[in-house]
Amino acid sequence: MEVSIAGMIIAALIATICMFGRRVAIITSICAFAFPSTALVTLTSLGGSSITVPQFGLVCLFITALSSGDLAPKISNIFKTEASAQIIALFTIFAVVGAYIMPRLFTDVTEVFSLARSSSGRGNVLSTVPLSPSSGNITQPFYFLGNLAGFLSVLVLSQSRRTLDMVVAGLKGLVIVHTLGGAVDFVSKYGVGFDLLDFLRTAKYAMLIDVDVLNFKRIVGLYPEASSFAYASIAYTALMFGFWRIMGIPLSGFLFFSVLGCLAVSTSSTAYFCLFFLAIVYAIVLIKQSTTGYVEVLSVSLVLAVLLVIALILALIIFAPKLLEPYQDLIQRMVFNKADSESARQRFGWNMQAVTNFLQTYGMGAGLGSLRSSSWILTLLAELGLIGALSYGAFVASLFAPVGIAKPSRDRYLAGVRLSCQIMLFAFLVAACISSSLFDLGGAFYVAAGCAVAARRIERGETLYILWERGMERSHAPEVAGRAPA
Repeated sequence: MEVSIAGMIIAALIATICMFGRRVAIITSICAFAFPSTALVTLTSLGGSSITVPQFGLVCLFITALSSGDLAPKISNIFKTEASAQIIALFTIFAVVGAYIMPRLFTDVTEVFSLARSSSGRGNVLSTVPLSPSSGNITQPFYFLGNLAGFLSVLVLSQSRRTLDMVVAGLKGLVIVHTLGGAVDFVSKYGVGFDLLDFLRTAKYAMLIDVDVLNFKRIVGLYPEASSFAYASIAYTALMFGFWRIMGIPLSGFLFFSVLGCLAVSTSSTAYFCLFFLAIVYAIVLIKQSTTGYVEVLSVSLVLAVLLVIALILALIIFAPKLLEPYQDLIQRMVFNKADSESARQRFGWNMQAVTNFLQTYGMGAGLGSLRSSSWILTLLAELGLIGALSYGAFVASLFAPVGIAKPSRDRYLAGVRLSCQIMLFAFLVAACISSSLFDLGGAFYVAAGCAVAARRIERGETLYILWERGMERSHAPEVAGRAPA
């Protein structure tokens, strides 16, 4: 086991800050998700797998939930009234048990691109190996259990609008730290000429931090590579758009454009493809606001600014085309010619092998953590089979379920939190289906999922504290015309 000094210092700071009250603990724990390339320890016995700062953040969030009081009644209430909690709990049992059984049941039946590290310290990304139990069957279930703990912790903590606001503040803090990491990395690449964040990159991943495309430096922020940085940035852009346009939270508009800038300079194909889909969602939100009469000067200014930028680009194309040639070449290579690249061919091979794994295991899956592909949905099918994919699909569907009652709460804040987090979840899923090689969607996805569900539960009046308050009101209500209290 190798200990990272930088990781331990950050963990000590997080643990110390978490002692200053529940709100600070929640915000700090969620902000820890911004350090995925910083390891606390590296487990050499598991092929160099790392326990990173985000996993420590999930532990801190879980401890905060355990110390919130009335834990047993809260958990009981959640599992009795919330379908998403019931589904993900059953799915977790299925996935963890399958991670042990399936690689042994289908040993040598199929070839996989394994997550297990080779002697060079990297996963088998260029050649397949026969399916067999590996370190990935231990680490991936461990990571998923941590994410499940994060999801349930948010539901336990968010019993009212006041406590839900703590989680919202944590998500906003996470985006701030993420954006600062991107800004510092930008300065490192285009300013000082060396990596200012190198001391934080202690995980045993392949750190693709000094890569350029047509003389454009790839921005990775606090992440090990540009694609993972773009994956998170896509989701955070969506969240900030919701906070800004739906909820009107201060500074969220500035953060939206800041993260959008991070996406633009990441030179990631994932970012550029996903922005197309998200632009449709953003347009729908703006159109809906305009048709309901909710139009602000800022909305009109935004449309005019976009039109001005388009006009400026067209003017440059006509009068100074040479100024745009480097950017045209970049877009041509990263978007239109991406399918012809060596990376695209490699990822296509991963995807085809994942389909083969699904078929050769008779649709039962090779087990969580057994393989990689270049699409989250294919990894889900190849590892967890048809039953696992349908089960997880039911969980995802439950996250987007409407309030579903005749007279829901008219609290605009709760509806805004729910819709903003749902847009973020949609962005996560789109980005993952395009380029994520693992089933693990990250702690931020499950915290946002918990936040969306918690907001809906508060709107419905299903949380334990709201039910208790209603019970107290009924018990103190006066009798009318001989009737029992309502």
